[in-house]
Amino acid sequence: MRNSVFRLYYWVRLFICIAWIAGCAAGIWWSLRLARADALFRRNTPEAVKEAVSLAPGNTTYRSLQALQIEYAGGDPSHVWEEMARRRPTDATYWILLGIRKESEGKLAEAERDLLRAAIVNTQYEPRWTLANFYFRRGLKPEFQQWAKAAMRRMYDDPRPLFELSGRLGDFSLEVPDTLRSAYAGWLIEKQKPVEAVRVAASLRPVEDRESILGITESLQAVNPEVAFSIWRKLNFTPSPDFQPLLGRGFDWRIAQVEGIRAAPTEEPSLRIVFDGKEPESAEILSRVFLNQSTPGYHLRWESRTSATLGVPGVSWRIGSVSAPLKASDVWQQAELTVPPVSGPSVRLALVYQRPAGSPRFDGTLWLRHVTLEAARP
Repeated sequence: MRNSVFRLYYWVRLFICIAWIAGCAAGIWWSLRLARADALFRRNTPEAVKEAVSLAPGNTTYRSLQALQIEYAGGDPSHVWEEMARRRPTDATYWILLGIRKESEGKLAEAERDLLRAAIVNTQYEPRWTLANFYFRRGLKPEFQQWAKAAMRRMYDDPRPLFELSGRLGDFSLEVPDTLRSAYAGWLIEKQKPVEAVRVAASLRPVEDRESILGITESLQAVNPEVAFSIWRKLNFTPSPDFQPLLGRGFDWRIAQVEGIRAAPTEEPSLRIVFDGKEPESAEILSRVFLNQSTPGYHLRWESRTSATLGVPGVSWRIGSVSAPLKASDVWQQAELTVPPVSGPSVRLALVYQRPAGSPRFDGTLWLRHVTLEAARP
């Protein structure tokens, strides 16, 4: 009994040793084979690459270079992509390459089948983008919209190329996800499609899309203030006559950056404007745009005070065809200006400085508050 056990133990150990030696030999042989394939691949010639593929048929890098070389030589690399698609049926890359190749050969039904297969095995952006392009080239708008919308749900890159394709099909009404609506609205403004932009901007979010709302407002403010104002209202922001809070963009008060003049809100609240006596000969300091109303004119009212008792030479309000200089006072002083009807869709109010001829530049501080522009009653 003991001898039988010993013999069994001996043969088991012998089998294990032989298997281990065979495994090592196979590993060495396969390593040498792969090393040979890599050396051939690095030669970068069609013959060497073909031999490298025969040694390592599953290597996608070798296969890709082989297909590229065949294509550069004017051949058809479809058989390479078909082989790789059989080996890796869940890799969308090869189905996409096959689809594009068949489209170039006019085999549209086969191309569509392969591209749809790519979209099935891979639900990410690239297969969907490729299908959108395929239907764009065929001029099939409903199919393009379907896959463009699907691609935008997986968007990780610049969406503008998709917008451009849609525009070239004459379609400016893409259904875009929330995250892309601001980009789409901005693109529509660039393409001078304000009506479509307003439709998209109507669903923008005051917080998440704030910068986009401001950018669109400022782009349209000079050319179409009514549309700009309809978009601006999405922010639910009301400009303050006392400059607090101060957004400084859109239809809010805007402070110009002028050397020698510093303007900033105070806790009072009010706006403090400091002139250091080195400001330019003329400059615009402050401005705001209002929508023009069908009224016989406006009343501009404000309160101001100054640190200089000798006047505020050269500082005045300007609106339409009229202006009003600011007077010196070390206490708050109310003032008013009657403005005749203004032509155009908007009214622009500006605080400006113009050094009077023969006078030194103004050196002092000016405070403003309670600045309002009200429509005159008929």
